[in-house]
Amino acid sequence: MIASFDRVGATFLYFAPSPRLGGLKESKRLRNPRAFYTPLAAGAPVPGDVSARPCRMIHFFPPQLEKVRAKIPEIIPQVDVLLGNLEDAIPATDKQAARDGLIEVALNNDFGNT
Repeated sequence: MIASFDRVGATFLYFAPSPRLGGLKESKRLRNPRAFYTPLAAGAPVPGDVSARPCRMIHFFPPQLEKVRAKIPEIIPQVDVLLGNLEDAIPATDKQAARDGLIEVALNNDFGNT
């Protein structure tokens, strides 16, 4: 194997024997571990500097239940995505109530950035 560093030393190419080609082939560029926390481009943020909240929260709720719909204003600031479940988790007898409840939640709440 033959390795070739660039001027900065941040990345390098390595060449590995290729039996099909009868010689050396260029493999992918790899980042040098010492340069892991250096920016990848001019003006780019430093890797590892997370300016946004890294975890995401998706909350599913059954919209046919009045008790759950009453808690939605308290839940909105804590979640990133709020999903009213209208699929298999809702009994067939409550499908219409779930649709109506979801419409009520959408009309009566301010979701802000959620």
